[in-house]
Amino acid sequence: MTRRLVALFWTSLSIATSACGREGTSPAAPNPAAAASPTPGQPYTVSLRKLHSELGDLGAGFTRTLTGTESLSIRLSELTVPGADPARAVIVELGPNGEIGPYVTSTRDGVLQVRNPGRDVVYGIVLMSTLNGTDYACLDYCPTCYGTKPFRVATMRMALEGEDVHGYRARAASDRPFRHAASLMTEALNVAGLHLGGVDLVTSPPANLIGAWADIPASGYGYRDAAVLDSRFGDPSAQECRPYACREGSTPYEQNLRYAAYVALHEFAHTYLSAPDYDARPGCAAGGNLLCMLVACPPDTESYPMLFPSGRDAIRYWALMNHRP
Repeated sequence: MTRRLVALFWTSLSIATSACGREGTSPAAPNPAAAASPTPGQPYTVSLRKLHSELGDLGAGFTRTLTGTESLSIRLSELTVPGADPARAVIVELGPNGEIGPYVTSTRDGVLQVRNPGRDVVYGIVLMSTLNGTDYACLDYCPTCYGTKPFRVATMRMALEGEDVHGYRARAASDRPFRHAASLMTEALNVAGLHLGGVDLVTSPPANLIGAWADIPASGYGYRDAAVLDSRFGDPSAQECRPYACREGSTPYEQNLRYAAYVALHEFAHTYLSAPDYDARPGCAAGGNLLCMLVACPPDTESYPMLFPSGRDAIRYWALMNHRP
């Protein structure tokens, strides 16, 4: 029975995964952000703070002075931070209150190359956590999927009844699955002294993202600006629920909303983080499904989805890399 339930789950979610209509192209490689032209002979101070994707601000850092065209090379192994990936890190600018700013550069080989910014700056080196056993090689499976979003804190609204969303007519239904998925994303992106972003649901336009229920032939579609769920899961009059979601003591409607929360999380990973599907790299997640990088699969029929610790790592890494120029 367990194998049958798993198979049923994958049949449905693989449809949702393959249906994701993410449009456009992205940069091909992680290039450092463009620097201002340094004045010859002028020294510039680059202050660097050590940040950890799981532990947050480590309260430590160092300063370097760069002159002219001089650049800075940083070996992650020399930073001596326990529980940090020796190969991967991302540098971002930090605002006056430590807020995460523009992407600067990143590494997958353990060496960060920082060009002279032509001004005094404060950078944060976000070291990726190894405390949760996260396979970052899988997260880098699709390097061209990043660099597509201009915002870290995104607003999202529910589509109005009858609104056109990528060719689908929106239908009114509960926002609970979307709200739950947004809450998980936001919680994952905020650790001590390290605020990478979040998703705020708003009640009216304008908004960066749209959540919509619509009559579609599969269980979910992800676009760059919209997460669209099958309206059958939001129908309060539903008399049936999916076989892998049904259990005694809960109505089909509640079961379907619970399942929809899983699909919403999958679509949020596309629309907000530009996370790739894993069909071509099935070793990275059971069945090659993006959702199973984040939560237990098949869905827990007792509750709404909760993120794996490694799923939180994935969200943080994608959020950092997604702002690559």
